[in-house]
Amino acid sequence: MTSKKENKKKLESFFEKEYHSLKAYINSRIKVGTDRDPEDIIQKVALSLFSGAERYSPITNVGGFVY
Repeated sequence: MTSKKENKKKLESFFEKEYHSLKAYINSRIKVGTDRDPEDIIQKVALSLFSGAERYSPITNVGGFVY
Protein backbone atom coordinates (compact mmCIF):
# COMPACT_ATOMS: atom_id res chain seq x y z
CA MET A 1 0.00 0.00 0.00
CA THR A 2 1.33 3.42 -0.86
CA SER A 3 1.99 5.97 1.86
CA LYS A 4 -0.86 8.09 0.43
CA LYS A 5 -3.35 5.29 0.99
CA GLU A 6 -1.83 4.35 4.35
CA ASN A 7 -2.00 7.95 5.54
CA LYS A 8 -5.59 8.31 4.38
CA LYS A 9 -6.61 5.07 6.07
CA LYS A 10 -4.89 6.09 9.33
CA LEU A 11 -6.52 9.52 9.26
CA GLU A 12 -9.96 8.05 8.54
CA SER A 13 -9.61 5.63 11.43
CA PHE A 14 -8.38 8.35 13.78
CA PHE A 15 -11.20 10.78 12.98
CA GLU A 16 -13.78 8.00 13.26
CA LYS A 17 -12.53 6.88 16.69
CA GLU A 18 -11.55 10.26 18.14
CA TYR A 19 -14.26 12.58 16.82
CA HIS A 20 -15.88 13.17 20.21
CA SER A 21 -12.50 13.65 21.90
CA LEU A 22 -11.50 16.18 19.26
CA LYS A 23 -14.77 18.03 19.73
CA ALA A 24 -14.26 18.12 23.53
CA TYR A 25 -10.69 19.34 23.06
CA ILE A 26 -11.81 22.16 20.78
CA ASN A 27 -14.63 23.09 23.17
CA SER A 28 -12.07 23.38 25.97
CA ARG A 29 -9.94 25.76 23.90
CA ILE A 30 -12.47 28.13 22.39
CA LYS A 31 -15.74 29.78 23.25
CA VAL A 32 -18.46 28.46 21.00
CA GLY A 33 -20.07 31.16 18.91
CA THR A 34 -21.75 31.62 15.61
CA ASP A 35 -18.41 31.66 13.82
CA ARG A 36 -16.65 29.13 16.06
CA ASP A 37 -18.41 25.79 15.87
CA PRO A 38 -16.19 22.86 16.94
CA GLU A 39 -17.64 20.61 14.23
CA ASP A 40 -16.75 23.18 11.56
CA ILE A 41 -13.20 23.37 12.89
CA ILE A 42 -12.86 19.57 12.84
CA GLN A 43 -14.15 19.47 9.26
CA LYS A 44 -11.71 22.17 8.13
CA VAL A 45 -8.77 20.41 9.76
CA ALA A 46 -9.81 17.02 8.36
CA LEU A 47 -10.22 18.46 4.87
CA SER A 48 -6.77 20.03 5.01
CA LEU A 49 -5.15 16.83 6.23
CA PHE A 50 -6.94 14.54 3.76
CA SER A 51 -6.22 16.92 0.88
CA GLY A 52 -2.50 16.82 1.62
CA ALA A 53 -2.19 13.17 2.66
CA GLU A 54 -0.09 12.31 -0.39
CA ARG A 55 2.49 14.99 0.45
CA TYR A 56 3.31 13.65 3.91
CA SER A 57 5.79 10.93 4.62
CA PRO A 58 4.19 7.95 6.35
CA ILE A 59 2.38 9.10 9.48
CA THR A 60 3.38 7.02 12.49
CA ASN A 61 1.84 9.04 15.34
CA VAL A 62 -1.55 10.07 13.97
CA GLY A 63 -2.77 11.65 17.21
CA GLY A 64 0.31 13.85 17.51
CA PHE A 65 0.10 14.71 13.84
CA VAL A 66 -3.55 15.82 14.05
CA TYR A 67 -3.31 17.71 17.33
